[in-house]
Amino acid sequence: MKSMITLFGAALLSFGAVSCDSPQENAREDSLERQADSQENAADAVRDNAERRADSLEDTADSTRDQQ
Repeated sequence: MKSMITLFGAALLSFGAVSCDSPQENAREDSLERQADSQENAADAVRDNAERRADSLEDTADSTRDQQ
């Protein structure tokens, strides 16, 4: 029984030590998250611009078709 408690205690201690992030790791994760957010925002902007351009082309095509 005592060895079982020791085994579980060691597992809990090692899990606790592994789950603690260093300040450098936290900073690196934050930097990567900011970079991913920035790339996602850029992709959204490209998508929005493409949709606006497609709408403009459709409007032009409709206008041309209506004039004929």
